[in-house]
Amino acid sequence: MAVAVTGIWYDAGADRECSARLLEDFGILRIEEPQTSAALRQLDAVDVRIHRTPGGAVRRVEFADGSEFEAADANGGRAASGGKNRGARADRSWVFSIGGLLAAAAGLLALYLVVWPAFVTLAVDATPPVLVEEVTQSVTRHLTGALENSRLPAEEQARIFEGFHKLAALTSRGAGGYELNFRGSRVLGPNAFALPNGQVFLLDDLVDVNLHEPELILAVLAHEVAHIEKKHALRGFYDKLGIVVVGAVLLGGVSSAGDVLAEGIKTIVMANSQQAEMEADRYSADLLYRSGYDPVALMRSLSLVERQTANLRAGNSVLRTHPPTPERVARLKQYIEQLTGRPVEF
Repeated sequence: MAVAVTGIWYDAGADRECSARLLEDFGILRIEEPQTSAALRQLDAVDVRIHRTPGGAVRRVEFADGSEFEAADANGGRAASGGKNRGARADRSWVFSIGGLLAAAAGLLALYLVVWPAFVTLAVDATPPVLVEEVTQSVTRHLTGALENSRLPAEEQARIFEGFHKLAALTSRGAGGYELNFRGSRVLGPNAFALPNGQVFLLDDLVDVNLHEPELILAVLAHEVAHIEKKHALRGFYDKLGIVVVGAVLLGGVSSAGDVLAEGIKTIVMANSQQAEMEADRYSADLLYRSGYDPVALMRSLSLVERQTANLRAGNSVLRTHPPTPERVARLKQYIEQLTGRPVEF
């Protein structure tokens, strides 16, 4: 004999609810619309979970997909316990949804932190030399208006170049892979910078700040060599540029883009990331040590430039390209002590 119960039908798939009638007849459950008797769901009772009253009447039916039917109480409203449970289940559903979104975001972040650096490394290694050269030439053209002929005496340039040649000879590119350029500038201040093809620029004002002490100047040049050896300019550019151009480089789709890439490369050359600066500090300290120079000269040079340009840095972004923070100097000191095996007095 069929038993009919009126109540509320909640369809989890459609995320809606409506008035409905439950028919139970010999183990078969049928959910239908009260007015039209159109079937909303029909299945064997063994496939659902039925909650009954102490008298045996159907109170709530739970389906495997999260749908449910709630019998109305004597006054035609929802059974109190059923409504409360479904509200709690709805709350849990929101929690699960938010948790899923957070898990997905965490997964994407992990993917970015792990996969993206490797992707950038592949792009850097795949960059053809002709593109590196074209980018460098374009950057040089962009900087032409900011540079002028050096006023340093030829004898002093020769002395600095001799030490630079000694440093470059111990790198992977060798002395022939580097070119030292002496320039003056009225806008770039005490500075030195390196371009991806091995060109290093030393500005007169930086020589003046270092009081023409060759070892301090060579420490700065060793730092710029480190940026080239570690390919920081290209790496920083690809890292900031995004996946489109990196993918194009990996797939061979970028063949002649010097003018397009130059502005980005110029910006990164003049403002390496803090991580790149730390890595260049360690490499240059090691290079100075292997060349027979005191790596502490790098700490002295950085601190001296900081003191001499403190007033200028606040209003000139170019002078903040190599910010020797106390943390950076402290880490460099620790590294040099490990490198030389002796305490550093600084």
